[in-house]
Amino acid sequence: MPSRSLRGVYFDLVGIINNIRMEGAVYPACPTEGCVKKVTEVDSAFRCEKCAQSFPECKYRYTVSMEVGDCTANVWLTLFDEQAVKLFGKTAAEMNTLMRDDREIYNTTFQSKVFTRHQFRCRARMDTYNDVTRPRIQVFDVKPLKLDQFSAALDTQIEKLEKLPA
Repeated sequence: MPSRSLRGVYFDLVGIINNIRMEGAVYPACPTEGCVKKVTEVDSAFRCEKCAQSFPECKYRYTVSMEVGDCTANVWLTLFDEQAVKLFGKTAAEMNTLMRDDREIYNTTFQSKVFTRHQFRCRARMDTYNDVTRPRIQVFDVKPLKLDQFSAALDTQIEKLEKLPA
């Protein structure tokens, strides 16, 4: 049962990753603690408009969009830095280096997760952009699916359903 709050609806999803958008998955971010805004490179420095400062170095972060499906539907989820590191096993800085130096390994790292099954803890909320309102789903936790535990949980749910009056 999803839990509701003013900040969205929280739910668990078990699904298979069908597609990962690799373009824009890694971005240069402000190195200031607590700021995750994208920076622009200006005269060999990185400028953060939010902090109104320029820095000699930036910090690389993830913002990954992926399509995840189960037997009922497909949805697009967004993973940010911590969850993407858990999923891919590489930091955004490592992926940025691969993107620049070895595009084949960069692509393989993303593609190795396609058609794998995971358990996602998500939050869905309505978001409006350019006068279009649509749900946005953010991943708060991602774990590989342990099939033995998942099967046992499904068996338990089936037994409860069988005991309901007809």
